[in-house]
Amino acid sequence: MLTKNLLSLEFAWCSSYLGCMLMQIYLYCWFGNEVTLKSTEIGSAVYETNWPMIPADLMKTLLMIITRAKRPIKITSGHIVTLSNESFMKVRKIISR
Repeated sequence: MLTKNLLSLEFAWCSSYLGCMLMQIYLYCWFGNEVTLKSTEIGSAVYETNWPMIPADLMKTLLMIITRAKRPIKITSGHIVTLSNESFMKVRKIISR
């Protein structure tokens, strides 16, 4: 893009293509970040239930859910990169160099 004229059609096409690709990456990273944040709230939500009214077998199940909820769910891309706002900012830094 550095060798193209700023007013050329090819520069505009490349710029819009780059913008669309960055938007797609951002959406994946944003939703991955939202899943991680919401998964950390599951344990608290289960803990706030009305425990005296729950049968004992359901309590055991809820305790397992609380234990599992200590580790947040993270969505990855190919088991290499965690999709989060932080990883999107790393991509932006690489592109802006």
